[in-house]
Amino acid sequence: MALFGVDVAAAALEITAIVAVHHGGRFRHRHLLAEARRYLTRTLHGHPAPPHADTTITAAAIRDHCIPGDPPNPTSQCRSRTAPSSLSGHPSRAEV
Repeated sequence: MALFGVDVAAAALEITAIVAVHHGGRFRHRHLLAEARRYLTRTLHGHPAPPHADTTITAAAIRDHCIPGDPPNPTSQCRSRTAPSSLSGHPSRAEV
């Protein structure tokens, strides 16, 4: 799904991968939201993002790529459905 020139599915996958790598596979909603905002800034080259684009990408990331760690609420932890190592392209300790 594209939102004003931004591929939401690709953005959701990319931000989940980045956050999972940087936070060891366990992270919170706010980490995804912050990364979605950084993604939009990079992608749109500093132009203003469409309203609610960051929350749309974050919601897609949580829905498609995360497993809730606690009961769903904005402060609960999430886990990536895919191991951080497979998202980054580096082998995990279990694979070595």
